[in-house]
Amino acid sequence: MLNHKKQLLLLSYEYPFGNSETFLENELYVLSREFSRITILPTRAFFSPSWFSSNKSNLRKLPTNCYLIRPLKQTGFKVPVLVCLILFWRGIHSGLPFRGFFYAIKELMRSVVKTSCLIKPINKHLRQCDTNSLVAYSYWKGDATVALCYTKQQGRLRACATRCHGGDLYDNVLPFPYRPFEKYIARECDLVMPVSQSGVKYLTEKGFPQTRLRIARLGVKRMKTVARFSSDGMLRVVSCSNLIPLKRIPMLCKALSMLNHPFSWTHFGDGEERSILERLITDLPKHGTANLFGRIPNHEILSYYQNNPVDIFVNVSSSEGVPVSVMEAMIAGIPCIATNVGGTSELINNDCGYLLPADIDSTELASILETIITSPIAWQQKRTSSFLRACQLCDAKKNYHEFSELLQNMLRTGTQA
Repeated sequence: MLNHKKQLLLLSYEYPFGNSETFLENELYVLSREFSRITILPTRAFFSPSWFSSNKSNLRKLPTNCYLIRPLKQTGFKVPVLVCLILFWRGIHSGLPFRGFFYAIKELMRSVVKTSCLIKPINKHLRQCDTNSLVAYSYWKGDATVALCYTKQQGRLRACATRCHGGDLYDNVLPFPYRPFEKYIARECDLVMPVSQSGVKYLTEKGFPQTRLRIARLGVKRMKTVARFSSDGMLRVVSCSNLIPLKRIPMLCKALSMLNHPFSWTHFGDGEERSILERLITDLPKHGTANLFGRIPNHEILSYYQNNPVDIFVNVSSSEGVPVSVMEAMIAGIPCIATNVGGTSELINNDCGYLLPADIDSTELASILETIITSPIAWQQKRTSSFLRACQLCDAKKNYHEFSELLQNMLRTGTQA
């Protein structure tokens, strides 16, 4: 329900520029109906001039009451020295690990510079607003969250919140388990919202106050039709992720190459490991085919699910928050197999799919795919369960309405929801 007074300041990473954060579109569609005005600050545009110069013309459509903060001139960026010194002192004061000290110093300095670049545009926007009716929210827990906490501590902002997903949450994805300003965020951010119960438990164990933690699940739109299964004896497999080491797509390709059954594999996404994948594809057996669609608009992926048979969706990532790609497959009625990492087990169970060991290898994965091939009726029966579970846990309209209530309640009750 539209609130005619409350406004939202949203700090994204790139959105609405570039092609990333496609899952933010579903959220923004609902939030735009519940806030009178939303202002988006794409943080990367302010600390990466070359990136912004290359992507400023690639702008996605926004709801009519959503506005954009962008750099007026981007020939370089100026770092406010005093803010940097204050932040650096706070980072040092929070403590640095003895082991990994030089890595920690480097990360702290990087975070200080990026955070400092965001303070000025945030303050400029706040001077034009009634901050008593505005809540600020960073989509990722990191430099943007630190900037909001700093602004709030300076008395310019009433309430701030942050989501956290996977890469901005779990330390096992880092070269060394150190995140600058983690204690500062835990102390100053009014509301920290992991997208899974697993994330809430993880931050609780790290010392975040439970009174400031809330689960805020992501969501996907329901589709007009669901995917159909293959009726010609071919196993049709789909995966969707960036082609980076964390996602382990080459391992999936190796597993498919071991199958003795006709298969067709479609992958959506691109990245640094594409050349590796293209070489592996040349070793696929003659009864197997692979289609690398690259990075395409999200609506085209959903259209593919509705217009093509898909038998199984596979996610073999070594770390996740709660994978949106799995949600989208499930809402399309596609059974999913995925590694049991992060909050994935909160989505997938034996009724709608299968959880893989986190440390699975290609041989084990091939064996599991063979069991799917030999029991097609059982896997067809999982399709309805997959759809119903997604409707229960991942419905965008429901989840983002509840999320909006969390944010607005911060203003109604003071700070914490």
